[in-house]
Amino acid sequence: MKNRKLSEDDIDNISQIIEDSFQLKTIIRDTSPFHELDSSNLDIIQNTLVNLNQNLITLSESLNITLDEVKPPLDLNEIFQGIIISTSKSLSKNLINNGLNKDNLIMISSPLSLEDFLKVNPKLPKSQFENFKTQIKKNWDNIHETVKNCGEKKFYFVKIEDNLANKLIKDKLAPFFEEKNINLDILDESNFD
Repeated sequence: MKNRKLSEDDIDNISQIIEDSFQLKTIIRDTSPFHELDSSNLDIIQNTLVNLNQNLITLSESLNITLDEVKPPLDLNEIFQGIIISTSKSLSKNLINNGLNKDNLIMISSPLSLEDFLKVNPKLPKSQFENFKTQIKKNWDNIHETVKNCGEKKFYFVKIEDNLANKLIKDKLAPFFEEKNINLDILDESNFD
């Protein structure tokens, strides 16, 4: 990151953030030990949080800093009770090594339609189409069987950024699960790093 001089507006925003933080700390101190808030304190907290949020956004934009949304950590124990659909052999191995039961994993290593195969690789030889169709049928049979036997479990699909085959598989699975009235939660691959 290059060096950068803070503008007067940046300094004002930082000063306001500090001042607002002290205001919140004062309320905590004033309401100790029970921290019961009256309507006046609640109003002050609400207004202070709005100001903090706005000043943080303005400052981060000025400094070209991305503030990611705060996401609660994944509960792997809960996820591992469900069925995880993966398109990556290395991720699947990692999940199993971290405690996922093999019976709770659907590994799909290829697209779910011939059209999608051709989108991934338009130069596929026609002589191999029957092999691809067999692979597609095997994948769908596995999905149908798992849904039939584990329909009451939660289903998760692990999305991989910038991976066309993964996106095409997700795009085929989403309407399938919707038709079955089963929620398919999408998880990002980075959640398992």
